Amino acid sequence: MSRVEAAPKVYVVSLARMPERRKAIAEQLARHGVDFTIVDAVDARQADPQWLREQVDEAAILRNAGRALSPPEIGCALSHRLIYREIVEKGECGALVLEDDVTLPPQFSEALAYFRKAGPALADRWAVYQLGWSWVTVLILRLRTATRVGPRVRFAERIRWLSPEVWGTFGYYITRRAASEILVSPKAETFADHWSLWERRAQGTIYISSPQTVVHPPISQGSEIQDARSELVDATKGIDVWWRRLYDRQKGRAIGWSMKLIRPLAQRIL
Repeated sequence: MSRVEAAPKVYVVSLARMPERRKAIAEQLARHGVDFTIVDAVDARQADPQWLREQVDEAAILRNAGRALSPPEIGCALSHRLIYREIVEKGECGALVLEDDVTLPPQFSEALAYFRKAGPALADRWAVYQLGWSWVTVLILRLRTATRVGPRVRFAERIRWLSPEVWGTFGYYITRRAASEILVSPKAETFADHWSLWERRAQGTIYISSPQTVVHPPISQGSEIQDARSELVDATKGIDVWWRRLYDRQKGRAIGWSMKLIRPLAQRIL
């Protein structure tokens, strides 16, 4: 087993041209007494398009994501891979990763304290802890086996067959092993937040914070990634794309109704 750091670091992914966001997240972290490292995100607006494409495995992207990635999506994936390399090359036990537009509620400190204490023991397990997933309800979490990490916060394993995709890179903890296995591919091969793909490959575990310990604004509020993604998807033609959109909409509605109808039962059996 390789040497690991005594405690994980906190990394903030931020575009250099967004100083107001950096200031806002820095002030929040200061209130929590947190030292952190800013990682300059790969800026798709300023990067050479050909260079961006050379950083991804396009065949794997199509196989895993079902479509090409937009330049901002590639930039996002590359930015988070920078942190994973830092973890692996410096032998860190893991890292708590934040994006610069999040809000940190009081219970964030409980999650951070847990990772500072448990990080070394978690280093060689494949695990990702989602800190702000908005779909969280008792219906999709194994709360009976959840780990309570503070007066208000617990981490519970998601129920794979029942829960939708766990998207989001705005706030999460990743172990050294998970970071290392994502980097097995020398190039990006899917979305930055395609956690379930790596979870299946490594037989790992995704944990969800309950309640949220990081809050992200709605994706409609000034998201370059979401804007580019929408343009790319809207430009895609074909019955397979139309069918996937219809399936995703109906799946979302079904899950929503299930959560309302089955919640009382789920509270007793999970």
